[in-house]
Order: sequence, then C-alpha cells, then structure tokens
Amino acid sequence: MSVLDLWIAVAICMLISEMTLVTLGLTARFYLGWYVSRTLAVAFSSAVLIALLYEMASLYTPLQNAVREVKEADRAKSNFLSAASHDLRQPLQTLSLLQRALKEHIHGAEAGAILTEISRSIDTMGSMLNSLLDVSRLESGAVAPSISSFPVNAVFDVAADFSKLAEEKGLELRVVRSGLMIRSDQRMLEEMVRNLIANALRYTSRGKVLIGCRRADDKVRIEVWDSGVGMSEQDIARIFDEYYQGPQGPHSDGVGLGLAIVQRLGKLLDHHVAVHSVLGKGSVFSVEVPVTNESLVANHPSMPSPDVADTSFTGMILLIEDDSDVRRALDRLLRTKGIRALSAASGEEALALVTAKGMRPDLVISDYNLPGEMNGIESIEAVRVALAWRVPGIVLTGDIRLHVVDSVTAHGLSVVVKPVRADELLQLIRRCGCSAPTANG
Repeated sequence: MSVLDLWIAVAICMLISEMTLVTLGLTARFYLGWYVSRTLAVAFSSAVLIALLYEMASLYTPLQNAVREVKEADRAKSNFLSAASHDLRQPLQTLSLLQRALKEHIHGAEAGAILTEISRSIDTMGSMLNSLLDVSRLESGAVAPSISSFPVNAVFDVAADFSKLAEEKGLELRVVRSGLMIRSDQRMLEEMVRNLIANALRYTSRGKVLIGCRRADDKVRIEVWDSGVGMSEQDIARIFDEYYQGPQGPHSDGVGLGLAIVQRLGKLLDHHVAVHSVLGKGSVFSVEVPVTNESLVANHPSMPSPDVADTSFTGMILLIEDDSDVRRALDRLLRTKGIRALSAASGEEALALVTAKGMRPDLVISDYNLPGEMNGIESIEAVRVALAWRVPGIVLTGDIRLHVVDSVTAHGLSVVVKPVRADELLQLIRRCGCSAPTANG
C-alpha cells in the first residue's frame, strides 16, 4: 500500500465518522457533534491534500532524474554516432577507392560485371549508413534549414545519379523540367527527392519512374511517380515509420529509413508530404514547396559548371590522412590517374613536408579528424600560411554535424562526406586544378 492509499483510507474513516454523527443527529449547531463534524471535514480535506502533495513531491524527483538520464543518454548516443560515423566510413572509403583503382586494370567482361556488383554493394552499404546517421541527426536537432530561392530544376538534377541504376533495371527514368523558382533548403530538399527516387526504383521492376512538378496556388508539388508494386491502405498508414518496409520488390534492399527521413525533413521545412498508391499499379509521392514571385529560370540564369571531364590535374597533391588503409588507397587511385601526390599522417607531418622539405602542393586533401593538435581545417590553414598563398583544399570527413560542415565551407574549402565515390573525388580534384594557379608552374 502506497502513502497515498494510506491517507485516503484514513480520510474515508473520518468521513464515515462524520456521516455517523449526522445520522445520529448529533450535529446540531454549536453542539459538540457539530464541532466534531466540522473538524472531521477539515481534517478529511487536509489529509487528502497533504497526501496528494506528498505523492506529487515523491514522484517529481524520480521524474526529474529520469528526464536528466534520458538527456544524458541522448547526448551519449549522439557522441557515439559521431565517433562511429568516422570509424565506419573509413573502411567503406577504402573499399570505394580500391574498387575504382582496380577498374583501371580490368578489361574482361566477366571481371567487369563482378566489379560492378562490388561497386553496387559498396554504394548500398554507404546509403544504409547515411540513412542511419541522418535519422540520428534529425532526432537530436543537429540540422537546421538554410532557406533560399533556387530553380526547381536544380532539385531535379539529382535524378542523374540514378540513371545507371534505372538502365540496369530496364526502367525509363524521365524528368519533366519546369521554369518555376521555389524557396526551401536546397540540400535538404534534394535529399528528400533523392530518397523518393531511390524508393521508387527499389519497388519498380518494369515501366518507368517520372519526376516532375505542378503548380498549386502559391505552392508547387514536386512529384515522383512509379509503375511499381503499389501499396495497400495498411501499408500507406505505416510507410513513413522508421524501419518499416512495404511490399518487397524483386530487388528490394535498404533498412526502411528513406521515407522516414523524407517525412522528418518535410516537418523540419514545413513541406507537406503526401502519397497516393494503388496496389499492383504504382505510387506517387509529393512534396509541397513554396513558390517565389520569380517564376522563370530564364530571369535567374544559373552559372554552368565547367566541363572538366577531359581536363587532367597536372599539379602536386598533399594528402593528409591518419588511416593508413585510406591513405594508401587514395595514393594508389591518384597514381592510376597519373597524379603526383605526397602523403602525411597528421597536420604536423604535412607542415614539415612544406617547411623542412620544400614541398609546394597545388592542392591539399585532408581528413577532418586527425591526430595531434590540428584537425583537417587547421592543417590546411597552417600549410597555407607556410606557403604564403591560399592553396585549394578538400576536406574529407565522416563527421556530418552541421557546425563541422559550416566550418569547412567558411574557410573556403570543399567538403566531401565519406565514403565519397572515387569518380566524384577525381572530378572535384580536376575542378580545383582548373580554378587555381599552379604552384609548381
């Protein structure tokens, strides 16, 4: 029996005593029974009030402790995932780089097909890891939107990343472009559309996937249509739940987090996310985004990125990477492309190559988390000071916290989240080589 139960029992006994006095007629005004009755009434009310206050006080302290423990556990989880993010991405990064380096030496059709399967598995592992970490970041509030105006076509460009997968599955991947300008966080909206396209391709085995938009008053609905397996009403009700996977397609993979990320990003951006589906015929997912007053992309021409596909990087690269496997994989990849590089395991070693051995790099590629007193950003800045010029830099990081990414870009550096595809890294290296003077002449 709790303290509250005990006090309530006492109060009930007092109430029964008062009722007995009333029944026997011993409560006439100003008689002893009347005073006893009033005293019992006050005692009854006070007893219940005291019991309630005591019980509330006894519950408040454990509740406060429980809230504190939950917050501490959440911080511990965020710190763990931040550290695990770096450690888990390192072997994936090594595999990706080695796979790309090996591709230069593979010429047979059968060996090429095996290498393609390896590449697909690496991409799948990277996608799963990114999904798990993205959900954690959204839960902890570690991401904040940066709203700007941009053409909706910029979001549609992410479809190009899925063209090869669609071709392999024999699907038509079609994008219907538009001249509308929208307001949102471009990076987050691209992530939403990317997850919707990936989901559509995962559950579609024949037909096509269509990406487009339509105007709805002061908003535009970005839509992703597919001719896949579709969903029942029961599936639709749960499709945005974490780890829930709907009807399994013939090539279904993933961990069931893509649509959960879409829903959370939609709430963060205040973009309504909707789905309509017919079982066996396909589905359409839509995201409502505000339209700006500027309606034509022609009025706001975007600067095309230079074509660097056939441009070679002819300078010297300084690699700063403490993980020996990743460092060797990067060095091997660069050598297969005829790019000269020297490597160091820390910022201090890299600085010694510049100050003591006279190295004059044209580009610095550095991991963010490094041993010693300097991280990747500080290491590149120290090299810049020693060289007396702002050598271009690329920071590779598995730490995807917002303040880390913002810090990298604030120093005029490119940021690449591990595991980066080797072709994307090579393209970024070529772009840096095109946009910067060469220190080695």
